[in-house]
Amino acid sequence: MYHSHSGYSSSPAQYGGLERTIYQHPPSQYSFASSPAYSQTAYSSFTSFLSYEKRKTSEIADFIQHHINKEYTFIPSDFLLPQRTNQPFIGQAAEIRLLVEETFQKVMDFQLPEDFTITVLSEKEFRKLAPVGVVGLSINRKEINAVSDIFILNDELDKVLLTVGHELGHILTKPLKDKRDEEAKAFAFSFAWMKAIKEHNIGELSSSLILDQPARNGLHDLAHNFVFNLLQKGKKALEIYLELIRGGLTLVPN
Repeated sequence: MYHSHSGYSSSPAQYGGLERTIYQHPPSQYSFASSPAYSQTAYSSFTSFLSYEKRKTSEIADFIQHHINKEYTFIPSDFLLPQRTNQPFIGQAAEIRLLVEETFQKVMDFQLPEDFTITVLSEKEFRKLAPVGVVGLSINRKEINAVSDIFILNDELDKVLLTVGHELGHILTKPLKDKRDEEAKAFAFSFAWMKAIKEHNIGELSSSLILDQPARNGLHDLAHNFVFNLLQKGKKALEIYLELIRGGLTLVPN
């Protein structure tokens, strides 16, 4: 993940977002070509992302907005104590590199894969891609065996780390066919991610997290309720995640 990437496939890409997952796009406009500037590091600059293939920011933003699914939201502050300890501000992805690697190791019991990048953006830069209310966005290229991307709005450490966890839940595996299952997959991984942070006090964030009774604002959606109900019945978050991937669980009615 931290070495140079050789480039990007010119094949169509799958888009996934913190507030939605995007499943289709015009290949002629949104295919990804090789980008030497962007491939310098896994924690790369937003400028490089916009410059390769000379894509227009407005076209990307219009496309994302067109595919918004407002039913599916992940709000990191819903899982954080309002009166928690002040957190350092994260403006670059390199600042959370070790924490991301440590958390992933605790969740999955193997090293973080190297087939995706993380970029932390300023408010101004991130809003060129996504509307207010969105704090993370991912591009999943698993189906074409290419490097995926995660874009995160800069913020306090705990919010950024939780957001990264949700986006990882989208891009670690191929997108599921049904958007409800795809969002449930990301939520399930998010819960496993947050549990690992709390149990192992990663980033000294254990006391900041609320997992048993998170805030309800923003969480009234089918995917979250599906996962949370299974958790309350004693099922482990990682089990839910894996069963959704394997097709053993689904939100799709028979």
